[in-house]
Amino acid sequence: MAACVSIAALSASGCASHAQTPPVVQRQAAATGTTEVAVRESFDPARFRQDLLLIDPVFTAPAVPSEPADVAPRLEIDEPADSVTVAVHRVQVIALRRQEGAQAIADELGRRFGVPAEVVSQGRLFAVRVGRHIDAAHAEGLRSQIIALSLGYEGAFLVSDTLQSATAAGPMVWENEGADDRPEAEVYTDAFSDSSLADSAPVDWPDDDLPVPEVDPPEAELVRVQGYRVLIDQFRDSRKAQELRGGVMRRLKREDVIVKFEAPYHKVLAGGFRTESQTQRFVERCRLLGYRKAAQFPDEVYLPREEQDNR
Repeated sequence: MAACVSIAALSASGCASHAQTPPVVQRQAAATGTTEVAVRESFDPARFRQDLLLIDPVFTAPAVPSEPADVAPRLEIDEPADSVTVAVHRVQVIALRRQEGAQAIADELGRRFGVPAEVVSQGRLFAVRVGRHIDAAHAEGLRSQIIALSLGYEGAFLVSDTLQSATAAGPMVWENEGADDRPEAEVYTDAFSDSSLADSAPVDWPDDDLPVPEVDPPEAELVRVQGYRVLIDQFRDSRKAQELRGGVMRRLKREDVIVKFEAPYHKVLAGGFRTESQTQRFVERCRLLGYRKAAQFPDEVYLPREEQDNR
């Protein structure tokens, strides 16, 4: 019996920390005629469940990124191109102050080579541009042919330009085609035509009673004749000749200054005169301005037709 009491005492002392859930002790009655009492302790899991709650760690839930607002997807629609851009090369032959003279040169070169030729305004000057080629080699060949005319176009150079067409169909650029082989409509008509103009409102034309503005009469037509220029200087280096040409144009305030190549020199020529007396007066003026090598130089020049008829 002492042993049983000891076991019960140890069990009670070992579970003293769990005061909140005391152990359940069941006593069984001793058999008749004996003095021993049987003690049996039952297991209660509730007290361990409370202990686990005491040591249960607290975890912070990770922040969940908020979902972005639904953004409507950007739709990329391939719109048909309204125009097609084509890079072309032209030959700029010369630039003059008089538009009529530049137009005469453009018309003659256009007829001679059977290529488009036009006059482009550049400030106070009017530049003559000839040809319209996609391949730069074709444009360079045209430039060589123009220089070979020996008409004072040795300073001709290539310029790049772009043309726009409403549609990609149809020829836009002529590559050295003859005048009879070209379409009737010019390239600008094909390039800038717009079918929407046909449906536009009618244009209100001015009344006939309105005063007509006065227009200056056109200047005399220029024709090529045998005349004279003034040789300012000559160089073996074309770059030096071009630099001098620019200085002469600024100093003499003239646009009819060209560079003409006659092997082995690049000659800087100024002016255009029909008689020797006119040329000599200009030579003396050039010498007074510091161009001491100035001299007369027989060459073909462009003069008004009426002056040619009255010589």
